[in-house]
Amino acid sequence: MPPIPHITLLGFPITPLPKDELLSLVEQMLDEKKRTTHHIITLNPLMLMKARTRKGRFLRDAILSADMVIPDGIGIVWASRFLGRPFPERITGIDFMIDLIRCAVRKKRTICLLGAAQKVVHKAARRLKTTHPELRIVGQHNGYYPPEREGIIARGIRKAQPGMLFVAMGMDRQERFIYNYKDILEIPVCMGVGGSFDVIAGNVARAPYQMRQIGLEWLFRICNQPFKRLGNIITLLHFVILVLLSKRR
Repeated sequence: MPPIPHITLLGFPITPLPKDELLSLVEQMLDEKKRTTHHIITLNPLMLMKARTRKGRFLRDAILSADMVIPDGIGIVWASRFLGRPFPERITGIDFMIDLIRCAVRKKRTICLLGAAQKVVHKAARRLKTTHPELRIVGQHNGYYPPEREGIIARGIRKAQPGMLFVAMGMDRQERFIYNYKDILEIPVCMGVGGSFDVIAGNVARAPYQMRQIGLEWLFRICNQPFKRLGNIITLLHFVILVLLSKRR
């Protein structure tokens, strides 16, 4: 498989390819004879800012070692354009996850779901089977387990030998899980998907299509959960200031 290109944004690599080319690379990952774990990360400003902190060192290591880092979040796309290194398009994590599931069906590969509450992951799995009847799901496990069981869960997922693993445990924990167990998992495609299981299960509504098209999904979330998102607003302001200072330098 050829090296995947990247552009550095505020010290972090991001893959500057349109979605169709990214999906073509995923198909190559699935076709590799050697069972190698490929880590795909969807990067947004909140994740980038956390990775710059001392507490985010594991997240930083995961991003720097990932095989593919996708520009999720309109802030990442704006920063790339403002700094003169524009990405072809914004690709949201949940949309790319659905694209990967279609790819799994087309390539006749199985998937595994890890994360969220047990009822949520089961409901998400049922809905995915409804929309993709030929999809084969070989594992469904919630994300609420004691730390000492994590290695057991990783080995259980490896035993099922899925072609893809989707982990929905929050941006830090999900990326750390994949990063820590890459050598054990031996799954061609692994991706952290945040709250996507809740959305697929129908428990959390996405922003209206028009808002998503113009990059205002973040505003929809803030309006729905203003107090919960207050810390995120402050972090996003820090991100904007960092980009402006980077441009000045």
